[in-house]
Amino acid sequence: DRTKKEFEGFLYTLSAQNGICGLDDRCLASDDAGAIYFASAAGQLQKIEDTGHELKIGCVSQVEPRLYHPMGPSASAGLIWVAAHGPGGGPFWDSGGGGEVALFWDNEKELVFVERFGTPGKAADKLEFLNPSAVASSPDHTELWIAEDGLKNPEGPPGNARVRRFKFAATQMEEIPFEWKTAK
Repeated sequence: DRTKKEFEGFLYTLSAQNGICGLDDRCLASDDAGAIYFASAAGQLQKIEDTGHELKIGCVSQVEPRLYHPMGPSASAGLIWVAAHGPGGGPFWDSGGGGEVALFWDNEKELVFVERFGTPGKAADKLEFLNPSAVASSPDHTELWIAEDGLKNPEGPPGNARVRRFKFAATQMEEIPFEWKTAK
């Protein structure tokens, strides 16, 4: 309640079971339907539901694939993008995990992992990110912006300090004709 002074305005609180990433990691996102998603310290994506009386943990993604240092999520229409900044679980990013962007789908029962984009990215046509720190999707899901920070890494080179834009297009389409009749 913003009309109250200081902490007197809190309506209800929530204690996250795996902890929310540090506040400097920008790990919260909400979508147009009012769902709130956060990346946990355990490397999982979790949903918070606001019932109007309390906040409660909703769906939680599976333990695998683990998101290494997740941050900068973006959510819209049940699709949740998360930047996994890294580093991964092994030496530099070679172990897989980190330096990538992951896509999840909220089907209202669970947070389904769809795909990872990024590491290892060794082929010329593969994506590769260095320190992805935020991701944002356009409302129509045809464009994606990914920010990479330029901070130094204790295990490797500094990041790229850039924002990249990707456009999505269908590789295959099919149309079927149908008649639309309205009742009188």
